[in-house]
Amino acid sequence: MRHSHRSVLIEGITLLKVIKNSQQSSLFWVLAIFSFIYLGIAFPFSYFRHDDWLMIGNVARIIPSDWKFIFQPYLIFNSVPEVWFFRPWFKLILYLLYQSLGFYYYGWLAINLLFTLGTLVFGYFTIKETTRDRSKGLIFVLFFVFSVHFHFASLVWVGEGTMNCPQIFLLFLNFYLFSKSLHQKNTKFFSLYYCLAFIVFAFSLGFKEAAVFHLPFLLLLLFHQEQSVQLSFKKKIMLLVPYFILACAYLYFRLYLIPFNPGYKPRGDLSWFLTPILFLLAALSLPLGSIMIACLRNEQMKLESIKSLFKTIPYFVFLIPFFITYMGHGFFSPGWLLAPGFYCSFILGLYVPKPLQQPTVLLKSVVFTLILSTGLVLYQTNELSWWSWYRPQRQILEIIKDAGSSQTETINVYNCEEPNQKNPHLHRVVGYSDSIQEIFWLNHKKLPKVNELPCSSIENLANKSQSNTLSLVWRFPEFTILP
Repeated sequence: MRHSHRSVLIEGITLLKVIKNSQQSSLFWVLAIFSFIYLGIAFPFSYFRHDDWLMIGNVARIIPSDWKFIFQPYLIFNSVPEVWFFRPWFKLILYLLYQSLGFYYYGWLAINLLFTLGTLVFGYFTIKETTRDRSKGLIFVLFFVFSVHFHFASLVWVGEGTMNCPQIFLLFLNFYLFSKSLHQKNTKFFSLYYCLAFIVFAFSLGFKEAAVFHLPFLLLLLFHQEQSVQLSFKKKIMLLVPYFILACAYLYFRLYLIPFNPGYKPRGDLSWFLTPILFLLAALSLPLGSIMIACLRNEQMKLESIKSLFKTIPYFVFLIPFFITYMGHGFFSPGWLLAPGFYCSFILGLYVPKPLQQPTVLLKSVVFTLILSTGLVLYQTNELSWWSWYRPQRQILEIIKDAGSSQTETINVYNCEEPNQKNPHLHRVVGYSDSIQEIFWLNHKKLPKVNELPCSSIENLANKSQSNTLSLVWRFPEFTILP
C-alpha cells in the first residue's frame, strides 16, 4: 500500500518536473501548490461513499463473469438490474483501479488529481498555441484553480471524480491536438493531429454523456486563430463535419436506442427547473463577479471591465447545454461543476477581458475568487458535517471486514438518529442497503440481506434468534456493534 502511495506521488512529481523544465515556472508553482492542498489537506478527510461502493461492487462482482456488463446501461440493485447510464469506460476504469488499488482510496483520489493536472496543462498549452500568449494560458489555470467550488466535489469524491476527471482530461487533450493540427503546414502532420484529436473525442463519449457538449467549444479555437493560420471559412466548417456526424449518431444511440434513466427525466415542477439552473448560473458567475469586485474602486477600470466582460459574455452561450442537462431536477450536485467550470475558465483565458491584462487587477480578481469560492465550499461542507463523513465511511468497511464472515446471512442497521437533528442521513453518508451489500461482497464474496430498522426495534433484539446476524447501531458519525 505504501509502495502504491509512493508510485502515485512519483508520477505527479515527474509530471510537474516536466512542466518546470519546459520553462513554465509560474504554471509549475501554481500546480504544485494546488496539488499540495489536496494531497495534504483535503484527501485525509475523504473516503469512498454510498454510490462508490455500489458501482465498485457491481463491476468487481459482475465483469469477471460477464464482460458485456461494461457496455450495458444498468447497475444491479439487490440483484435486480436498474437503468443507469451508458458509461462503459467509466465502468472499465473502476474495475481496473479496484484490481490495482483495492480499498486504497488515497491512490484513487491521487489519480483523479493527476487527470485534473493534465487537463490544466493541456488547456494552458492550447491557449498558448492559439493566442501566442503564455500569460493567457496562465489566466485560465489561475481562475480554475482558485475557483475551489469548480473542482472540490470531483477531487474528494472517488466515484464522481473517476467519472468526471478522465472525461475532461480527454476533452482538453482533444483541444490541444486539434489546436496543434491547425498550426501544421505539413499535410501529414495535420492529418495525424486531427485524427488523434477526433479519436480522443470519440473515446471521451464513453466516460460521460456530457462530452458531446464539447463540440461547440471547438468553434472557439477555429475562429480565434492568428493571422498566420490561413484557413478559409469553408475549410474550418468542414473540419467540424466529422464531429457533428459523430455527435448526431451518438445522441440518436443514447436517447433513442438504449433505455433512459427514469430518475433523470425532467419534471414539470417550476422549482425543479429553477433550482439547478440558478445554482449553476451562480457558480459560473463567481469568477466574473470577482473581476468586477477587483475593479470597483477605480471608476475608469470599472467601465473598462464592464465593456470587456460584455464582449466576453456572448461566448458563454456555449455553456447553455449544461443548463439544459440539469433542468427538471430538484437538486444540484457540486460534482456537476467540473466540466462547465473548466470551460468557463477556458473562455476567460482565451478571451481575456482587458482589465485582467494588468497584474494588479488579475491578482485581486483571483484572490477574490479564492475567498468567495473557498467560503462557499466551507459553508456547504460545514452545513453537511462533511469533514466527519470519512469516519463512518471507513468504519463500516472495518466492521464488515472484522465482524462479518461468509456465514453472515443478515445485517441489521438500527437507525438511531434523532428526528430533530440536522445530521446527514445514513443513506447519504454510507449508502442504502445495496451499497452495504456490495461492501460485504467485496470482503466476503457474499450478498447478505440488509435491513434498516428503527431504533425502537433494539428492544426486541434479545427475544429473537440472532444467529449469523450482524447488528449495528447508527448515530452520526459512527456505528456501534451490538452483541
